[in-house]
Amino acid sequence: GWRYVPIPVWMCQATALTLAATVATMPIMWVTFGRISLVSPIANVVVEPIFVLAFLASLLTSLLGLGSESLGAAAGTAAYYPLAFISEAAAVFAEMPGSSVRLPGASATIAVLAYGVLTSFALAAYRYSPVLDEERLEVRKRRSMASRFVIGGAVGATLVAILPVSILPQPGGSELTVRFFDIGQGDAALITTPHGRQVLIDGGPSGLRLAQSLGNSMPHWDRSVDVVILSHPQEDHMAGLPELAQRYSTTVVYDSGRANATGTYAYYDRAFPERRAMVAGMEFTIDKVRFEVLWPSSDLVTANLNDTSLVIRVTFGDLSILFTGDNEEPALREIVAQHSVRAGVLKVPHHGSKTTPSWFFEAVSPKLAVISVGASNIFGHPHPDTLEALRPYPTIRTDEAGTVTVRSDGLRIKISTTR
Repeated sequence: GWRYVPIPVWMCQATALTLAATVATMPIMWVTFGRISLVSPIANVVVEPIFVLAFLASLLTSLLGLGSESLGAAAGTAAYYPLAFISEAAAVFAEMPGSSVRLPGASATIAVLAYGVLTSFALAAYRYSPVLDEERLEVRKRRSMASRFVIGGAVGATLVAILPVSILPQPGGSELTVRFFDIGQGDAALITTPHGRQVLIDGGPSGLRLAQSLGNSMPHWDRSVDVVILSHPQEDHMAGLPELAQRYSTTVVYDSGRANATGTYAYYDRAFPERRAMVAGMEFTIDKVRFEVLWPSSDLVTANLNDTSLVIRVTFGDLSILFTGDNEEPALREIVAQHSVRAGVLKVPHHGSKTTPSWFFEAVSPKLAVISVGASNIFGHPHPDTLEALRPYPTIRTDEAGTVTVRSDGLRIKISTTR
């Protein structure tokens, strides 16, 4: 007769389900991606109990959100943890060596034939299963207890996930963090003070990409940005900000006081009706982090919006970071004549275009220059002449490296990049 290995029912069920799902989707994966996963059965066994909790929490979020935004947000916060567990587990398994294998040559015809074969085997297995009816009844009796065990394990794993997801990443009160977002062809940088206050300089060209960048950088329950600064009202710096207003509350919004006759500016104007104009000489301090406006002066007259960009020096301890907007050579010449612009970190003006002369980089002499630029952009940024002028200085481009993160205790800086 048949002999059975004493494996817990819940483990058999989980393994059987994930194997069935893997086999059933294998032809589609082969045709679509030209490869199949070797680790998906194991990964699915790990996340399957959590998926139950994630599904229930997400369903509750949807239902409560129909009646109350605040209740929906609270439920969504709870749903975040199991979803984050699933996402992180998927990333870990995907990065394992040999996690997938490439199988070229697939076609729709082969996929249809494969499903025909799988269907035949499935029908035969069901028809001639050796499991007796009374054994099926016993399995059903034990399923309730197994389900409770699985849900309990899912809750426990989710609670454990709270530690690395929400507690460990929080600022410890001693470091300044600046993230130059990989936002596309535009600028957006998030400054987080040692005690977790946030200052956003520019919003980039896309509300969706800005929301994604902020979501990856801020605690998931934090739906506020303390200070928003728009360097100048052009699409690649401003277009993401109306979406910000829909998702986050803001305490104060600063800009250059300039307007622009575009539809995007109209959206921005409606999203932030109460704004304060900044001019050279203004400054404020948050958590011992000083923000100084070096440019433009209140009496500046120019038809070039780029040259009206706010230039802001952020200082924490011995570190200074210079944000230059899209200022071009005429404005840069005036700025250097009026101020010492030496800084440890430089946000390169105008996405590395040829409008920045080499003598400006010499005046700043940065330990790190960051070029915020979109991949394969139509403007040809950064310009080869600018890259040549930057050769003496360590330079990172967001189109190549992704989001650039600078952390500092006021003395030393640590640099990392993420895609």
